[in-house]
Amino acid sequence: MTGTFAEPERSARAAALTRAWECRWSTGEPVGWMLRQAHPDRWVRFHSLPALTAQATTAAERGEMQRRHLTVLRDLPRDGGLVVIADDFAGEGRPDAGFTDPGWAQRLRPDAWPWRHFAEPGPELLDHWFWSWSCDDVEGLVPLLEVVRDAEVDAIITTSDAAWIYAPYYAGADVILPDAAMRDVLRERHRGWLSPLPSGL
Repeated sequence: MTGTFAEPERSARAAALTRAWECRWSTGEPVGWMLRQAHPDRWVRFHSLPALTAQATTAAERGEMQRRHLTVLRDLPRDGGLVVIADDFAGEGRPDAGFTDPGWAQRLRPDAWPWRHFAEPGPELLDHWFWSWSCDDVEGLVPLLEVVRDAEVDAIITTSDAAWIYAPYYAGADVILPDAAMRDVLRERHRGWLSPLPSGL
């Protein structure tokens, strides 16, 4: 199994997600680091463990990572429900960057549907195959968060109107809010989870 598809789905839900995405995020693709760079004025990063600890090695640390993810997600407005956009790859994935699990999105969520394809420019062409699925509540995101933590795969969480971006990664999450004021409120609420580095990373 690979992460590729013959063509994106042509449906009302696909059209609705495309409209929402283009309205809010027309300057970028649904890739966490790209969005972070495109919107630094609305971005904040929260770490999942203290003291810049990158990897959870105990059950307690894994529990703390999950608790922090869910706490921040519960603080975000969720009108219209949650939407996951999973970034998948073909063939051998991206062994240079640790992404070697093509087809992970379909295995995690058999109801995932093909939404969008993006060829990232660069010295070596890198294809992103975006799959999507809906989630009724924050707790339903736990399997995704565990896979991101353990397998270093890429996905973003947003709403049906793409109002904000939550991009988890193996050691925390990047959050991009509709405006700087909302970002500042969220950052202050979880100040203890910020990076001590001047860059905020």
